[in-house]
Amino acid sequence: MVTAAGNMALLWVLFGASMYFALYTSFWLSGAYGLIWGIAVFVIWLSLTVYFHFSRYRRIFDESRDLVEGSRDDWILLVTILAAGFATGAALQNVSTINSQTVSYSRCITPGNLNVTSPNCTQIRTVSDVQGPFTYFGQVGVLIVVLAAIGALTFGIFYVLLRTRIARRVEADKTVIDKEPEVTPVQTSRDTILEQIDRVDDGFSQRKWGPMAYFWIVVLAVLGSLIYVTELTYQDLGGRFAIAAAGIAVVLSIGQMMLDEIGSWIATANYQRLRYGKEDLLLYALVLMKTDHPGIRLRDAQQLNPKLFEPERLVENLYR
Repeated sequence: MVTAAGNMALLWVLFGASMYFALYTSFWLSGAYGLIWGIAVFVIWLSLTVYFHFSRYRRIFDESRDLVEGSRDDWILLVTILAAGFATGAALQNVSTINSQTVSYSRCITPGNLNVTSPNCTQIRTVSDVQGPFTYFGQVGVLIVVLAAIGALTFGIFYVLLRTRIARRVEADKTVIDKEPEVTPVQTSRDTILEQIDRVDDGFSQRKWGPMAYFWIVVLAVLGSLIYVTELTYQDLGGRFAIAAAGIAVVLSIGQMMLDEIGSWIATANYQRLRYGKEDLLLYALVLMKTDHPGIRLRDAQQLNPKLFEPERLVENLYR
């Protein structure tokens, strides 16, 4: 449930970022090539973005019928992502103040054709502007903080909606179960297991890392850029060494975390791509086995040890 709400919030963040760049590009095209070009590009960009997000939302809602409560790791990951967004935005704003200075401009407003030093000038307007080599990073930092705030707000909204929807579904299922007679559960057939084994063997890919892997790659890239920019602003050798040491420690920690989680990300990404609709524990168990030994075909292992691929054994392997 936490992951589904987080994916929905991420879509809103991507939508906000896309709209920002769409407006920026449209204004630039309007000034450079004419208003028609700017409007045309904005309409096309908006249409494609709305279509993509609407399709993704429909898919997420269709797959959100059998969700379970989020684990502690899911909540920790969510808080880490939000904290990283706010921290990155704040860090960029701090970087923008390095070697910057405030420049003030004054001009006479009333009357408008006089110098500010004229005794006949009755109203003066002073405009202050911050200038520096890294001022642009401040605008990027503000944008990242705004997007992180949008993500936090939309996550809360979608999490409440999903909880409400699932709670209503559970109540409806309880009512149906109370009214219906007991039915003997259908056992999973051998043919179904073999079909899933073939599907995993044919469709599994180690290059499918999932969105979380790419997110942390971007975080590493941003951290590396911030460390590099900060290194350039310090002339003191001791300060540069301290910044480099602290930055390398953070990068190595995140890298170690990524190495520990990459197997889980690959398994989750392949499982989401291979499953059809509702959750399938047996398929997920097969994907985990393939993730541990991607070079070995599951069908070959099944022929050598069929008992290892019985439904009971597969479910047991999930909780070892």
